[in-house]
Amino acid sequence: MQVVLEGRDLVKYPFLKEAQWYIKDYAASIDTFLTSKPGELALRVATSFIESSLSFRKSTGTEISVPDYPHDNAESRVFIAGYALARILLSCYGDRNMIERFCVYQAWLFYHHIQTERIDLVQYIAEQFGMEYRSHVIPVPQYVHIIASVSDAHWRLINRHVVSGQVFVEQDEFLELMREKLATILRDQLPLRIPEEICSILTPSLDEIKSLHQERMIEEFGPVDDSAYPPCISALLLCLTQGGYLSHMARFAGTSFLHNIGMDLVSIIDLYGNAPGFDLDRTSYQVSHISGDGGSGTDYTSPMCATMKTHGLCVHADTLCATINHPLAYYKRKKMERAKKERPLMRKNIEGKTKERPDRNSNPSRRRDRPT
Repeated sequence: MQVVLEGRDLVKYPFLKEAQWYIKDYAASIDTFLTSKPGELALRVATSFIESSLSFRKSTGTEISVPDYPHDNAESRVFIAGYALARILLSCYGDRNMIERFCVYQAWLFYHHIQTERIDLVQYIAEQFGMEYRSHVIPVPQYVHIIASVSDAHWRLINRHVVSGQVFVEQDEFLELMREKLATILRDQLPLRIPEEICSILTPSLDEIKSLHQERMIEEFGPVDDSAYPPCISALLLCLTQGGYLSHMARFAGTSFLHNIGMDLVSIIDLYGNAPGFDLDRTSYQVSHISGDGGSGTDYTSPMCATMKTHGLCVHADTLCATINHPLAYYKRKKMERAKKERPLMRKNIEGKTKERPDRNSNPSRRRDRPT
């Protein structure tokens, strides 16, 4: 299918191959481009994309942050180059959590636009995704792949109308599936293989992104609360503090989790003090490496529940564990539940203190004579 794409279309859908052709002159020499004025502007766009993805939370109903799109060709090229640079920055940074947030944000930004897009362009993008817009059916294998990361029971195959290996969907549902398909495509593409020399040039921007990431993590998780640790992490840390042996994967899981929730590196290293054969220099190096502070350039996210199970680290699972798929999600949920329970208690204490407060006028030493 042929469709006419202009700069105003490509800035909204920078993942299309036409968008990459649009900026092919920039791609000829990335290192030269990065030191140019357009390159500096594109880096700002890239950082803005990443910052928006860190702020976006579909689960909390956060409104999508829509960029201020340019209108002329030169600015459009810089904007699209910013999208490409955002992918490069995330690949250099190497954090799967940040990559996932970027993929989700881009997918929902796409969904924001595609709902009001002209039909020929919707059909064309669907075709690029390997989907047929007007058919309202999707082959079962493709459907299952698209919804793999969707938790809503509405999309489960058992709840869908399936005939001869085809899943029937409504038009609005098809657009939602296009959104999830884009997220899947981006996940499969990232991280990219970026030459080390390019990542080195991007060090100042990577430092800025790391700072943004840490700020968002602190805002999201708040002060460290060991009573909200998931059972698996509690078990690992108990073994560690009692001088037990932990496998390499167990150490990685525990260290990355503690780093992700905002524990400082010194406190994490101190936890290893009772470990058999503890070596301060070696432990400091390993913890710094996992946190991205030791020159690795990669800020690791703790493993998902599925990975913990694979390595035999999922232990003492409770009822909350059955509702989440990541130790960080458990920790966040537990803290939220605790905060809800504490609010009524705080209100009760405040009200009690108000009732017990003596009348200021009953104390002669504090009473002031008022003019009559």
